[in-house]
Amino acid sequence: MTCADPGFLSQVDNAIRFDLESWRDLFFHLLVWSSAAVALGVVLEGPELVHDVSHMRESPKPEAKNWITVVGLIGWMLVVLGVAGEGIFEVATSLWDDKVKAFDEILIADAQRNAFSAEAGTLDLQIRLAEQKTLAANAEKALETEKLERLKLEAQVAPRRLSIDQQGRIRTACSGLNKGVHVEVDTYGMNSETAPLASQIGHAIFDHSFGVTLAEGIVATGKLNVGVLVNGPKSSEKFMTCLAQALTNIGKLEDVKVNGEMRRGASVMGGNIRMSGKASMQGGSVTIPAGPLPEGSSIQIFVGIKPVVFDVLR
Repeated sequence: MTCADPGFLSQVDNAIRFDLESWRDLFFHLLVWSSAAVALGVVLEGPELVHDVSHMRESPKPEAKNWITVVGLIGWMLVVLGVAGEGIFEVATSLWDDKVKAFDEILIADAQRNAFSAEAGTLDLQIRLAEQKTLAANAEKALETEKLERLKLEAQVAPRRLSIDQQGRIRTACSGLNKGVHVEVDTYGMNSETAPLASQIGHAIFDHSFGVTLAEGIVATGKLNVGVLVNGPKSSEKFMTCLAQALTNIGKLEDVKVNGEMRRGASVMGGNIRMSGKASMQGGSVTIPAGPLPEGSSIQIFVGIKPVVFDVLR
């Protein structure tokens, strides 16, 4: 058992209390005995008083007078001692009562201190737990933010594709709206991101009621088209609008435009072209204004490069 052990401290407190209460009880008993001595002294003074009263006119015998005198002296001494003892021991009893009360107050204060320390420790623990929860929440939030940013980045760099289910839903959404107008689907050649998407769009819209041509892709210079461009005559606008909405809502493709502005490279190669020897290509591009194509024209779907998202500083 160590000095810091609560059981040891409790035994020490009990021992001190027992010692203080023992002294207080002793002085109280002495006070009682002093009071008894005073009472006895008063009683012992009685015979002398009775004798003096009953023999006022008689001449008492010397022996009786001596005895009564001795008893009266003893009674007087007891009264003196009793009265003095009452005063002394009453003061001592009061002092030791004060000491017991002071010791009780010390114990109460110590108990309150311990309770306050325990409460403060509990509060400190709660604060630390709250801080740990806040740190954990912040870390989890940071992880979620990082995960979201990673998903955004993956979405930016991932190639655009239409699943089998999406192709079927796009075909169903726009079925019967094209009145037999031929559709040409084209994109940039030698582009592993745009070529498969152009092929998927071509297969998605084909329903045997009109012809669909999948071009082999072009190689162009200058500024490139972005997103998916759907151009055609005004009479096919209903089908083109439905297709643009289906590609956006079902296919989750961005920047799908109907009869929007289109760019053609100043130098364009397409179809089956063989290059040999020295060849040069001039840069730049030609902008074709927005608007429908002449009536009788085919519907032209051009799959441009994937839109790039930029973080604009404000």
